[in-house]
Amino acid sequence: MYRQIKSEFWTDPKIRGLDLGVKAHFLYLITNPHSHLSGIYYAPLVVQGHEMGISEKQTLEGLKALEKLKLIRWWPALEIVWVRRMLSYQSRSVKVLAAVAKQLNNLHRCPLISEFLQEYQLLAIPYRYPIDTISDAYRKGIDTLTIPDPAPVSLNSSPDPDPKSHLHVNTNGNGKHVEPVTPEELVQGWNDLCASKGLLQASELSGSRLELVIARISEHPDYGWWSKVLNNIAHSPFCLGKTPPLPGKKKWRASFDWLIKDDEKAVRAYEGNYGD
Repeated sequence: MYRQIKSEFWTDPKIRGLDLGVKAHFLYLITNPHSHLSGIYYAPLVVQGHEMGISEKQTLEGLKALEKLKLIRWWPALEIVWVRRMLSYQSRSVKVLAAVAKQLNNLHRCPLISEFLQEYQLLAIPYRYPIDTISDAYRKGIDTLTIPDPAPVSLNSSPDPDPKSHLHVNTNGNGKHVEPVTPEELVQGWNDLCASKGLLQASELSGSRLELVIARISEHPDYGWWSKVLNNIAHSPFCLGKTPPLPGKKKWRASFDWLIKDDEKAVRAYEGNYGD
C-alpha cells in the first residue's frame, strides 16, 4: 500500500517549525498501515505509541501539536484521527469516492465526519451524515486535548417537495452543492416512483452497479435533478412499455440499469425526451 507525499513536505513552514519527533508523528499518520486514503480513520493511542516506540504522553503531545497547527483533527472518545488535507492529494475517481463513503460509514457516526464533509463539500461523496449538530457540552466532555473545536456544522436536509421520491440533498442559496444524494436514496427513489408504476425494482447495490450509480451521482448530485428524471420516467408511456414497439422490435420498458448505464439516458429523461 502506498501513500502520496509531496516533496514540499519538508519545506512547508508549518512542518519546519516542528521538532523531529512531531514531524515523524505526522509522517506516521500519513503512511502507517492502518491509514486510509481519505485521511480519516481509527488510530488508537496504544497502537500509535507502540508502532512509533513512544509513550502515551508523547503520543498525546504530538497529536496536540499537530492539531494546533490544523494539520489534523483528533477525536479522543472514538480514537479517530483526520489528516485534514490527505484526500486532496488523492484521485477523484469514482472508486476513490466510493471508498471514502465506505470508510465514513465505518466510523461510528464520529462528529468529525461533519467537519470532513464540510471540508470536501465540492466532492460528490455518496454519504449521508446522520447527525445534524453536536452539543458543546458533549464536545467539551470528550475533548481531552482541550483544543478549541470549530463551530459544529449543520447538514439539515431541506424539505422534500415530493415525499414519495426519497431523494434528499442540501444546496445553499446559490445552488452550490453541499451534500449529494446517496446511491441508496437513488435506488429508493426509483423503486418508489418508477417500480410502483410497473417497472422492475432495483434491489442489490454492489459491484459494477454501485460504481455506475456513483458515477451518475458525481455528474448530477442534486435532489431536484434526479427527482425530475424519475418523475419523467414514471409518467412516460414509452418508458413504462405502454407504446407499441416498432415493426420487428421487441416490447421494451425502462429499467434501473438502463438509466445508470451512461449519462445520456438520465439527461434525455430530464429533458423530457421520453414523453408522449
